[in-house]
Amino acid sequence: MPEDVHKKTSSLKLSSIQWDSPKELAKLLESEGLAMSKKFGQNFMIGRHAREELVRCMKLQTSQTWWEVGPGLGALTHHIVDSVKKLRVFEIDHGFIRILQKLFGECSNFFLTSGDAIKTSSDAWKEDTINSKVDGICGNLPYNAASAFIMHCLENNWRCRMVYTVQKEGAERMACAVDSENYSSFSVQCQARYRVEIPAILGPQLFYPEPEVQSAIVSLDPRDDYIVDDFPSSFGSLVRSSFVSRRKTLENNLKSSSLAKYPGMDSVRDSASLLGIDLKRRAETVSPDEFLAWARLL
Repeated sequence: MPEDVHKKTSSLKLSSIQWDSPKELAKLLESEGLAMSKKFGQNFMIGRHAREELVRCMKLQTSQTWWEVGPGLGALTHHIVDSVKKLRVFEIDHGFIRILQKLFGECSNFFLTSGDAIKTSSDAWKEDTINSKVDGICGNLPYNAASAFIMHCLENNWRCRMVYTVQKEGAERMACAVDSENYSSFSVQCQARYRVEIPAILGPQLFYPEPEVQSAIVSLDPRDDYIVDDFPSSFGSLVRSSFVSRRKTLENNLKSSSLAKYPGMDSVRDSASLLGIDLKRRAETVSPDEFLAWARLL
């Protein structure tokens, strides 16, 4: 995995950073020879009260290990690093990595992993869970990568508290009720494992550069019945196959899926019948708990 960065020194100090001022952040970027990247979907969280609300939702404890994805210039990082036993951050932008090294490198509990978090986090998870556990993951996630990273966590069955800022539409899709307009495979994947809540809606003025859409804080708490070792391996493929086309019935969607070949369409029908799930229904009418029971029976 990429080399962790630890204990670097520089004249740049935490006290000199004004995270709430777009003007001062722009000056800092200019002085460091940096610029915002559309490629990485970068927007700094400049609303202090919004950051504090996100941290409150994290419920930090001094004995915990937390991850932060996309720390940028450390606006959220500096709220966390003094409150936990270990903080690992994942940053892809080399310029921001340099600043993070300067600001937090002397903190003995701060570890920085460079590169794409989706590519580097699996190795980091193995490393950080050898003798203990990762208690939570947070981040002001880029709009263009939020769903992919969250799905990465879900598909790896990483059981921990997660608190993110994401596009409002994405948060609503994660938390929406069955048979609603935004209910999707992503909704089911989240809600089968987690209790999903939206503690706050954040306006564009709380970010720099200012996006054209609203954002939201979304929190995910592992369900009491989410036992990683007992989670059905067929769950993901069953849910994805069921939602291939929203207009089609479960039966028509599943006929063309891998589940139709193994363990066989008869097994899919029989297990659905035993649970009272009519395959003439559409996936949007099937609750996360129904999908979970169905996958367990399969």
